[in-house]
Amino acid sequence: MPKYIRLVGYSLIFNFFIEGVAAIFMLNDINNLFLFHILNPIQFILYTCYIREIITSKRTKKLIIIILPIFVIISLVISFTIQSFSEYNSYWLLIHNLFITIFILYYFYEQSMESAFETTFERTIFLINIGLFISSIGNLLIGGFLNHLIKYNIQVALIIYFGSVLISYITYIFFISAFIKIK
Repeated sequence: MPKYIRLVGYSLIFNFFIEGVAAIFMLNDINNLFLFHILNPIQFILYTCYIREIITSKRTKKLIIIILPIFVIISLVISFTIQSFSEYNSYWLLIHNLFITIFILYYFYEQSMESAFETTFERTIFLINIGLFISSIGNLLIGGFLNHLIKYNIQVALIIYFGSVLISYITYIFFISAFIKIK
């Protein structure tokens, strides 16, 4: 199995575990936001390593290696200073999803320059990238104001949170479809 598929699989397993624990905490009225301060940087690392595997530009691959530790440090700084572990880490999520979106768009650009349109749609990697793109765009739009809503209107925040969960499931459907296509 290709390395890029394993990286997506690791991300799915880790997301499933953390989101399951977060749901249990939420149902027991325990603040679960600290879990996402752990999940999101690890998720960023896995997705960025995945993207590094699928792009072809050597310069972009080197750039990813350089920025990856910088972004993880930025995530830690935000978690320890600006938004504590008891808050929704919307600042980091905006950065995370913006760069994942940019990287996926760059991948689509590379594909449009290198291969025929038909073969792009036939590749399992296309399903993964569409799922990741939908997830990053959706979370980019949602994450920016969810922290504000949690503080001032929890009912609306919960509705938007469940919208985010729906986006995650759409992403997982694309990922699972890619895994099925590989088999």
